[in-house]
Formats: sequence, structure tokens, C-alpha cells
Amino acid sequence: DEKAHYAFDGVAGHAGLFSTARETASLAMLALHGGYGLTPVFSPAVVQQFVRPSASDHTVGLGWRTATGGDLNWHFGPYASAYAFGHTGWTGTATLIDPYYGLVVVLLTNKKHSPILSEGENGYYFAGDRFETGMYGSIMSKIYQALQ
Repeated sequence: DEKAHYAFDGVAGHAGLFSTARETASLAMLALHGGYGLTPVFSPAVVQQFVRPSASDHTVGLGWRTATGGDLNWHFGPYASAYAFGHTGWTGTATLIDPYYGLVVVLLTNKKHSPILSEGENGYYFAGDRFETGMYGSIMSKIYQALQ
């Protein structure tokens, strides 16, 4: 992640965390249940503090994006409950945690590790941004549809 590597001499709290799908899902399950298995880590009140939409911007909580209001369908898709929250990453990652459905989705892609293509005179984009997996909301919609 070039943004994390070059920001603040390589120390950037906003980016650069890499892991496996299983470990990321474990962290998402922690956010969903407040603990690991029978070991509580956060009380339900603390979890709610993290995921409660901000008074100034209902699309974010403390470190999480929220599906409240349906403004982030590009991330959550149109079927996420108003209680859903998650996070995305620059290189092509997305998590969705939906307490209403008891659902955790971890999507890991390599969309930023694809060819850079020109679009017009000064426009460039990564080819992976236009792949189906690069459009998180589309993938999340398919998962919700499969559950119905």
C-alpha cells in the first residue's frame, strides 16, 4: 500500500494493515459479538460506541463506515440493514458486518495491483477498479441475494 508506505515515514495508523481472510473475519466476528468465542472483550455498550453513526456524518462511526441512511450502497449494497457497518481498504479490501442478519463478509481483492489505464487527458484508473470484485456493493448485493 503505497499510501501507507510513503505517509509519515512508513508509520501510518490509517492504512497499511494486511492480513488473511480468516484473521480479518476473526476481527469482524469480534466486532459483531464483542468477543472471541466465550471470551468477552468489549461490552455491548462499547461496541455500540464504535458503530454508532456520528452526529455530524451518519455514514461513519468510530473507525467504521455505517450503512445508516443507505448513502454508502457502493460499499454495503442496497440490502444491508441500517445496523450494518464495515470498512474498506485502498488496495481492494472490504468488510461488512451486519448484526441484524448475523452476517460477516470479508472481501479481499487485488484491484490496485492491476494495470493503470488512461482515461482522457489527465485521468487514470486501475483496471481492477472496474472489475466486478472492485465494486464492493455489487458483491455484497449478491451475497445478500444468495441468503434470501
